[in-house]
Amino acid sequence: MYYNMMDQMVLPSNAGGWELPLSEAGASEVPVITTNWVAMAEVAGNGRGLLTDIATSYWFVGTNLGKKGLVDIDKLAANMQLLYDDQIHGDRRISNTMVAKFKEFVYKYNWDWAAKEFDRVITEEVSQLYKDAIIDRNSGKQWNPCRKYPDWPNNDYRPNE
Repeated sequence: MYYNMMDQMVLPSNAGGWELPLSEAGASEVPVITTNWVAMAEVAGNGRGLLTDIATSYWFVGTNLGKKGLVDIDKLAANMQLLYDDQIHGDRRISNTMVAKFKEFVYKYNWDWAAKEFDRVITEEVSQLYKDAIIDRNSGKQWNPCRKYPDWPNNDYRPNE
């Protein structure tokens, strides 16, 4: 809702996992600027956003190695100016390209995709673990979904039928 009021989404993060606000902004057709730090680069990389360089520093805390990113403020400001100029003074070519690539990325990873991918992985794992048969707990009989139902799990058959 608030994303529609933005001209650009700027997230200069140096930590974090999957950045949901970047995905939400991209799905709302808002161009994004972020850092090339871990998940942000995965979400906004490949032309889906403008990435700002980040310098990595390491330090020791006791025996643990710590890692922290330092945002390049000059590059961040340059990216913001580039996008502003494209939106206000230009033909929005950069913005429109980023938005189109981001929408394609965001819509690929939806719940339908996740369910199909989950189904595929589970089916592959089950077939590897139980190559010959699965024992039906109710009847005690061997059951092989691949032989009895060749298009399992893409149909409505259940093992207990």
